Amino acid sequence: MSKLPYRSLRTLAKTYGPLMMVKLGSIPYVIVSSADAIQELTDKDHDVIFSGRPQWKSSDALFGGSTDIIFSSYGEYWRQMKKICMVEVLSQRRVNQFRYIREQEVEHLVGMLKDASKNKTAVDLSEAISTLTNTVISRAAFGKTYNNQQIEKNFVPLLRRAVDILAQFCFQDSFPILGWVDALTGFDSKVRKVSREVNDFLDTVIDDHKKRVVVVAEDVERQADIVDILLRVQKERELEFNFTDANIKATLLDMFAGGTDTIATTLEWVMSELVRHPTIMKKAQEEVRRIVLMGSERKSGIDEADISRMEYLKCVVKETLRLHAPAPVSLRKTSEDVKLGGFDIPEGTMVMINLWAVMRDPEIWEQPESFVPERFLAEPLDFKGQTGKFVPFGAGRRLCPGMTLALVEVELVAANLLCWFDWELPEGVVDLDMSEINSVVIRRETPLSLVPVLNSE
Repeated sequence: MSKLPYRSLRTLAKTYGPLMMVKLGSIPYVIVSSADAIQELTDKDHDVIFSGRPQWKSSDALFGGSTDIIFSSYGEYWRQMKKICMVEVLSQRRVNQFRYIREQEVEHLVGMLKDASKNKTAVDLSEAISTLTNTVISRAAFGKTYNNQQIEKNFVPLLRRAVDILAQFCFQDSFPILGWVDALTGFDSKVRKVSREVNDFLDTVIDDHKKRVVVVAEDVERQADIVDILLRVQKERELEFNFTDANIKATLLDMFAGGTDTIATTLEWVMSELVRHPTIMKKAQEEVRRIVLMGSERKSGIDEADISRMEYLKCVVKETLRLHAPAPVSLRKTSEDVKLGGFDIPEGTMVMINLWAVMRDPEIWEQPESFVPERFLAEPLDFKGQTGKFVPFGAGRRLCPGMTLALVEVELVAANLLCWFDWELPEGVVDLDMSEINSVVIRRETPLSLVPVLNSE
């Protein structure tokens, strides 16, 4: 298996078919590599059975025994936790509540890029975008209790270490009989150390929020951050389980995991593809600039209401996610014996859905390796994955709950980068390196360095 396993698994699927059994370590996995199989395993007869999750040593340690949404197993607890997140944290109303934070931070990014454009020097766009996504989610989660410098200095490096650990090889997860080796390699101590530091930081955040008085009501909700909202749920809402501080911490970690690297890497790939395809970038820029800069109501900034009219930009984002889905695979576990594609699959079987392979399948996509946003004008697929064909956020009950929040931020940032700037490769760079590295998300192997040129229109 290569360092990019989703590519190796696609190669194997070409020989052995879209449903195959592969041993990863000593653990057998069913590998799913077709849209038809995804449709079947997420239909009303199969979705619940395929909604379990494997349990990993690192996720158990970091996410309070996998008591979050991403890693917890399907069941009544998971349904209750998802409901809390969808109603209290990730609803459209809540996404709109934090709009001012996104717009302020994007304005700050644009100002920084305008300053850089005066000297026509290259900027590390990867770092700039990462800072923005971290700041947006930190302000939404923690409010004014912690300033950006505190978060960047203390929590962001800690979060990156935690994410790196999730992507590292663990003997217990692949060879359970050799789990003791993790102690010898230092993996166990590393996991414990990061878990302790993450918990200590979030405990301090939660305690600080408990000490201050914040009225979380409809007329002053802008003052309340996500920790305030979750503490209100803990205090006032009647649930079928005890919603503890550990649950709050796990929910916050889910938000950071899904609201930082996922958004940042998607934006990196959007800009990477556009720089490599200048005709497509020009077409996207023309649409954005026509809506924002032309006509009788020329605007000094872009608000999120403008984005709904940018159809081609939305196609650019979709095509980027087709080629560069943040998570290339989706991991499931069967809760009972089941049939899939005519094959018998026992209870407790690990299932890996190769989303990356399906979205590059020549059987269902024309020119699957080419960047062609227009394909989504001809076939306006949504993000729910119901066809099994376009599945950048998964499908079925395990569809990413933070999808709406992620798309809003990606589209807003991309629109601003295209409206106010033209983009060039640094001096001496002829072609952009598109090499990728597999972690929790598929990242660029090298940071994206580009030269912003201020739009003179």
